[in-house]
Amino acid sequence: MRPLNDKAISKNSTIYNYRLLKRVYHNRIIIGSIWALPVCLFAFDLRLRYSVLPLLLGLAAVPLAHTLFIRLLYTMKEGRAPRGWHWSWDQPWLGTVPGSYISLSKLLGIQLHLFWMTLVIVCCFYPWISPIALAHILFVHLWIMLPRFIIFFRMRRFTAEGYLRISKKETSCYEQ
Repeated sequence: MRPLNDKAISKNSTIYNYRLLKRVYHNRIIIGSIWALPVCLFAFDLRLRYSVLPLLLGLAAVPLAHTLFIRLLYTMKEGRAPRGWHWSWDQPWLGTVPGSYISLSKLLGIQLHLFWMTLVIVCCFYPWISPIALAHILFVHLWIMLPRFIIFFRMRRFTAEGYLRISKKETSCYEQ
């Protein structure tokens, strides 16, 4: 193994240095209680209404709609499909999430667009779907989005300079 010297490093090399600003751990108890909400709603629907179809429809349609909207936002704003994004089954980042560092302000903007676009489009279906189905779809939408906004609230001081890195056990904010 040769020692590293100035000649070994190319002039075109890029070295990234990130400084940790804040880390939010995904507490198992809180995540369990977040997952308990749709389970309780499922049990309630099964016991009293004998129909779980609206909840299952919401659990399937809302994350897919979020994925579609993220793809549309990227295509319209940047002229390309999002790269490096993957699917996550973990709360608080259920759905499509960035796989690498992303600007905190950019991700917050995407999530705000996602929140309002989904809310408006779901409410546009009010005349054609039952109020119960509408309530279940809105519940699932809020159930997915609210934990994300709590993380954004906890990192609000670093919105201008922060970069997020999302993993299964934590969400970390770095400064470049």
